[in-house]
Amino acid sequence: MMYANIEQLAILRQGFQVWNKWRDENPNIDIYLIKADLRWTNLKQVNLQGANLCEAKLIESDLTGAELSYANLSNTEIIGANLSHANLTGADINNANLTAANFSEANLTKANISNALLMNTNLYRANLSGTDLSLSYLSNANLSRSNLTASNFSEANLTASDFSGANLCETNFSHTNLSGTNFTSANMSLANLRGAYLYGANLNEANLSSANLSETDLTETDLSEANCSFANFTNANLRLARIISTNFHAANLTGACIEDWHINSNTNLEKAICEYVYMKINDENKTERRPINVNFVPGEFASLYHKIIENTDLILRKITPLE
Repeated sequence: MMYANIEQLAILRQGFQVWNKWRDENPNIDIYLIKADLRWTNLKQVNLQGANLCEAKLIESDLTGAELSYANLSNTEIIGANLSHANLTGADINNANLTAANFSEANLTKANISNALLMNTNLYRANLSGTDLSLSYLSNANLSRSNLTASNFSEANLTASDFSGANLCETNFSHTNLSGTNFTSANMSLANLRGAYLYGANLNEANLSSANLSETDLTETDLSEANCSFANFTNANLRLARIISTNFHAANLTGACIEDWHINSNTNLEKAICEYVYMKINDENKTERRPINVNFVPGEFASLYHKIIENTDLILRKITPLE
């Protein structure tokens, strides 16, 4: 079994200036810091590019601005560490514990962070484009204003995380737990949310154009003022969802459950595709298909809802007392 190189570890403990100078003078030497105990260590701006830090302890260490591209950080303990502005491009961080670590404005492009723990982790404005976060646990993580283009969160747990203002274009959220997650004003165009669980999520003003939300659970989600044009909602559960002023232009709602959804006259259903819907759901079983035996003709679903809304508004005006 390999362990940290004692000579390299001794040089590293002399500070980043001594270490970085030594690395510049010895560019071809492989760095072995496997299982190294670097807890509470000042490693600001240190050059650990390509280093093997597998199973190292970096708890509450300061790695601000560190160079860790293509480093092996698998199975490491990085709890509470500061890696703000660090470069972790292509790093292997799978199975690591990153709880409460600070990665704000760090570069994690194409890193492997699968099966990792990121509870309460700060990834504000971090670059995670093309990053693999599948099967990871990110509850209460801060990913606001981060770049997550084409990243992979499949089967991850993102309960109550913050993605507000983030770029999630083409991101994979298939079969992910997103309950209570904040996606306010996020760009989720072309994202894959197939089979995801979004109970109580906030998607207010989010851009979901051409996104795949088929078979998603959107119970009690807030889609108000969201752009859902050309999105796929086939067989989705929209029970009690808020779709106030939501844009469903050319979206596909076939087979969706719309039990008690909240809609208003500014909700755009123009050119929406809908062959049939379900009015009730019990224990994940949809019931009360409409139409019962046939399908809506093109444009019929939108037309019916416009009439319902107009009649509702008329009734409300009649029963509302004049001041």
